[in-house]
Amino acid sequence: MIFAIESTVGDFALAETILKAVRAERPNDPEVIIVSAELNNWYYARYFDQSDERLAAGRRDSEWALQLAPEHPAAMEVLGHHLTFRDGDPPRARRLLERAVALAPREPRYVRLLARAVFATNR
Repeated sequence: MIFAIESTVGDFALAETILKAVRAERPNDPEVIIVSAELNNWYYARYFDQSDERLAAGRRDSEWALQLAPEHPAAMEVLGHHLTFRDGDPPRARRLLERAVALAPREPRYVRLLARAVFATNR
């Protein structure tokens, strides 16, 4: 799930409402948890909700997504995103994103995020 730059807080709230219903039906589906992690990470990144709870939910879902699907590049990407921008662990993010790019080299968002993690690691 990628959120367009023109997405509003209302768009995020609608996505979260739909996602809650899906999570209730499929609580351990890696695809659902990946989307939930992405939603939480972007809610925080877009300044729609900067609470400690939102930050913790992003971390929890990102780590859980990787536990559920350790070889899924999108699971690596959501945790890499969280670690690069929220929790300040660019070296771990870089390792995850290098693996995601190796598994899905044609996915430009993985490559872009890897570049950010490399930059953050080399500061």
